[in-house]
Amino acid sequence: MGKGMIVTMSRGIAADLYERIVVYRPDWHSDDELVLGVVKVVITGSASDS
Repeated sequence: MGKGMIVTMSRGIAADLYERIVVYRPDWHSDDELVLGVVKVVITGSASDS
């Protein structure tokens, strides 16, 4: 299995995309932050973000 990265314009878009992926692939989701789940969302930001 390979890896990929999707870059979005905002945190909201990233969260929406994650939710849409999980609708089609619910087995890819896990509340485990480190080990389980196929899809993860990593959000970075700065003080100037909305």
